[in-house]
Amino acid sequence: MKKTLGVIAVSETTAATGLITWWRLHGSIDLDELSEAWRSVGLDAEDLPGHTSTAVALRRALGKLFVKAHVDLQRIAATKTRPGGFAVVQMSQVDAGDAIQDPHFETLLKVWLDDGIVHVSSTRRTTEGETLQLRRMVWDAFQEELQKADAHDLSPWLVRRVGAVNGVRLREGGGVYFVPETQAARWRKVAAVLEGVSDSSVYEIPALRSDRAVSAIIDALVSEAQQEVTQMNADLDQASLGARALSSRTDSCASLILKVAEYEKLLGAKTGDLHKAMSALQARLIEARLVAEE
Repeated sequence: MKKTLGVIAVSETTAATGLITWWRLHGSIDLDELSEAWRSVGLDAEDLPGHTSTAVALRRALGKLFVKAHVDLQRIAATKTRPGGFAVVQMSQVDAGDAIQDPHFETLLKVWLDDGIVHVSSTRRTTEGETLQLRRMVWDAFQEELQKADAHDLSPWLVRRVGAVNGVRLREGGGVYFVPETQAARWRKVAAVLEGVSDSSVYEIPALRSDRAVSAIIDALVSEAQQEVTQMNADLDQASLGARALSSRTDSCASLILKVAEYEKLLGAKTGDLHKAMSALQARLIEARLVAEE
């Protein structure tokens, strides 16, 4: 047997308390393909990742079209007459023999969005036809990026999906998670869909019930739950939360209590004073919500 983060990895034929999972993301995915595959296996469409923002899509499109050696993108701040955008800037170095010369920067293009329309302004003399062709090239690349999600988008989305199946991180910085056996089938659906529409991989190792395994998982659960309790208490202490925000946190607290109870039942272990802290938080949230709704 192989030991991973204090949890024992076992063969498929051995009864397990759940699974250890992690992933490696490669390239980008088409969001429409992901949506179709997601719905086809009965997963909730509300859990799909959101579409890429227009600003991010435009930056990625310009990066793929123009950014290379000595060419870079710079943000352009919005003005009263024009929305913010990007400048395609080229750096050149004048050969002056032994003398050290400061690099020269030249803005080649300015690109911005206005009411969903891409506008392109070239600092070099171009014909109307060349400007139109350039604008179409940027527009096509922009539209393509709107339909994609890359690793930067997918990683936090997968972390949320692990949370949705009551998973807990086994490392402080994340990256490796435990999913209880009661939620394993649902997680495997998520993993299969992602692998089916991308070059990414989602791995899993079954975890055996043992004293060391239970200790590692319970420690991870308590650490994560304590952080959530601390954060919600801090929100109550430092911010004037409205009824909607309080309702959301009340639901989160209730879900956390159920999650801890599920783990205690699954692993046959207790979480010490965590229940007192969660109950106290729940009482504060309910009281604050009632006041806010008066």
